[in-house]
Amino acid sequence: MHSNYHPLRLKRLTFFIVFVLTILVYNPAFADIYVQKKDSLERILRSYTADDKTKVDLLLSICSTYDDRQYFDTTFLNYAQNALSIANKLKYKIGVAKGKMYCGQYFVSKRDTTNAFANLNQALSIYTQLNDPAGVINTLLSLGKIHIDFLQYKVSISNYNKALDIAIHNNFDRYQSILYRELGHVFYRLLDFSKALEFYQKALNIAESAQLKQEKIKIFRKIGEVYYHLDKFDITIDYSTKIITLARELNDQ
Repeated sequence: MHSNYHPLRLKRLTFFIVFVLTILVYNPAFADIYVQKKDSLERILRSYTADDKTKVDLLLSICSTYDDRQYFDTTFLNYAQNALSIANKLKYKIGVAKGKMYCGQYFVSKRDTTNAFANLNQALSIYTQLNDPAGVINTLLSLGKIHIDFLQYKVSISNYNKALDIAIHNNFDRYQSILYRELGHVFYRLLDFSKALEFYQKALNIAESAQLKQEKIKIFRKIGEVYYHLDKFDITIDYSTKIITLARELNDQ
């Protein structure tokens, strides 16, 4: 019993450093920016009365601020459904696609797979018709996350690879980094840690070359998780320090 005490205590300490300090330092670094942007858009919306394409775009911009923070509550859903309703009346296809996608993301967060799949597949169809590569990528990302929840890893990998091909073809650095990170997460879930680290490194290389600092923080967290499960505590602590340093740098900017 005694010989197991020290590693257990160290593992708990490592967990605290990586996750709790990240929440304390990383999240506040961007919370003010998020709140200011959302509040500013909501003020504009309150004074806007016409149900036109501009209002749809405004509603969707507010949804985007929620999406940036991965905060999907009923207010977010109301904005998405309002945008979708107006866009349908106007036959504003890109507005319909985005509204469907945001509704789908809400239902993904609530694990309502029936509504999630219905909305996301409709969004994907419209984005494909409109030849909107970013829209297709975003929708495939959301669909991939649902399949992970069902342990359908092959389907998830297929969705991510389709999206990655589009991102590479269009030179979308940010999406390439995100998709490599998500592929890494799939293999992390499969407990194939060497493959996970391989994809995380690809994601990190792109994030560094394209100076995607917020993306780098997310990748650092994922790499830290792998080393945590490999019981390589010194490396885990090193990545937690990188997260905090970069978050503070971004906050200062």
